[in-house]
This record gives sequence, C-alpha cells and structure tokens, in this order.
Amino acid sequence: MTVKCMNHDIFMTVGFFEGVIIDLIVYPMADKLG
Repeated sequence: MTVKCMNHDIFMTVGFFEGVIIDLIVYPMADKLG
C-alpha cells in the first residue's frame, strides 16, 4: 500500500514537471514557429 502511494506521488510529480516544461518551452517555440 505504501509503495503504491509513493509511486503515485512520483508519477504525479513527474507529470507536473513535464507540464511546466511544456508550458515554458514547447508553447513559446510553437508561438515563434507560428
């Protein structure tokens, strides 16, 4: 049970950081490419 909880937290954190990276890098690049 604890391991599942930890894994879920890790995946949530990774997803959050991926979302931030996409917001900071992918969207501005797409904007420039237009």
